Amino acid sequence: LQDGTKYDIIIMNPPFSESRWEIHLDSALAICNKRVLCVLPSSAENYKVPNGWSMYCANKHQNEFAGTSINTMILVLYPYIIEI
Repeated sequence: LQDGTKYDIIIMNPPFSESRWEIHLDSALAICNKRVLCVLPSSAENYKVPNGWSMYCANKHQNEFAGTSINTMILVLYPYIIEI
């Protein structure tokens, strides 16, 4: 966002084709402060998490959608916090 607005939580189900999910995820992280939750293809498990963020993969689903070969998962990203 051009005005610098940041959101606490973003929940999304971006398009999977041509790895467009990665562009959407990178954009969401740029405007989020606390959590990004998204439905992604299971291949996103190998996403290179930007510095300052941690990732948790949950709820993997295989062959859940008739007529498709897409396996999905829920991905949660949150700021990496170091406590001293």
